Amino acid sequence: MESNVSIPIKICEPRSFFVKPVINRFQATAKAGSRSEKIFRVKSFIRKGKNVNVKLVKRRLAPFWNVRCRSRFHYDRETNYDLHIVDGDAVEITIKTLNDQEIVVPVNRKTRSESIVIGGWERCITERDITEYIDTYSSESRSFSLKTKDMQKRDEQAQLSSYLSNLSIPIHDLPTLYQDHTIDGKVIFSDVEDEDIQVILPDEPANRIVSEVMKKVMVSIDPIRIHDWSLSVDTADLYYRPFYIFELEQVDNDGNILEIRYEQLDAIRGDWRTITSSEIERVGRVPWDKIMMLTIDASLVVLQELGGPWVRVASGLTQVGIDNVPGIVEDMQGTNDEDESSK
Repeated sequence: MESNVSIPIKICEPRSFFVKPVINRFQATAKAGSRSEKIFRVKSFIRKGKNVNVKLVKRRLAPFWNVRCRSRFHYDRETNYDLHIVDGDAVEITIKTLNDQEIVVPVNRKTRSESIVIGGWERCITERDITEYIDTYSSESRSFSLKTKDMQKRDEQAQLSSYLSNLSIPIHDLPTLYQDHTIDGKVIFSDVEDEDIQVILPDEPANRIVSEVMKKVMVSIDPIRIHDWSLSVDTADLYYRPFYIFELEQVDNDGNILEIRYEQLDAIRGDWRTITSSEIERVGRVPWDKIMMLTIDASLVVLQELGGPWVRVASGLTQVGIDNVPGIVEDMQGTNDEDESSK
């Protein structure tokens, strides 16, 4: 029994981009003033922010991933069909299969019915195409019902995807962006005064992010023959979008500080979020040399983590004859020649 099997795993080159701000420094400061009025309006001794100091303390570049993975499986699988035969006059029925095999089925004269199970196989094609946006910056813990979680997920996907419609600049050297705040020798912000610029490291590297999305395009199959199948990582892009972080300081008429609030303004969408003082110094967890690492090893990580479905695939190929598909089981299980020699 022959199989035309290959295991092409196409992995794109990871890229990174800086999404240029839509809101400039002047506009952001004006918005912060309006924000302070709204926040402290309940204080009767505050009028139109006169006793509120507004300071831009930090500009922040925060990461999110855009990943697209696809899969295609073309295979045969065994199945059983239950045939329920009913005929008022027949005492015996002969069924002829496509390969001219005849199956004789006696008919019970009392019930006038009988059933028979016929084995066969089905040719199947399954395809999956998943695009996801993964925010590795906003990690607020919230409590939602299941339905609300689904709605939150859709809202987050829509929000992150909206950044892609804005002007983006390719980043060819992430460490330089982090250290010098430049892209191809040019400063990313030309209107900086005394505030800090902070580039946040992502919480997850490309390999990990891609493996999580790849799991969603996997299909659990139990084949007797595989005609072809393919996996592809079409997109693995890291985006940095800009934020302004303001310190809003409420003071009394003598200049004594009554309250300090930290507010984050999305420099593209214009959304506000209150943050804590501990979030001001957030840096991320992944070293620079690991962030964009995405090689063929990532596919092995994916297949090893999937476990069950691929064990069944390997089992099916063994039944067909592993000699017809050299290397496929080893590739799917993530083994190599060195592993084999150590057994």
